[in-house]
Amino acid sequence: MAVVGATDSPDKYGGIIYRDLKRRGFRVFAVNPGRETVDGDPAYAGLADLP
Repeated sequence: MAVVGATDSPDKYGGIIYRDLKRRGFRVFAVNPGRETVDGDPAYAGLADLP
């Protein structure tokens, strides 16, 4: 599963959703071209860059 717009900001939807999915045990990929990491995980510039 990918979260487009994932961020470290705890008050933004991208950050809330990303952390909640991880906490529930989902394998989640962060997609955000402006970040290298999100919540300590690698961030990908776009969907085409996902492994």
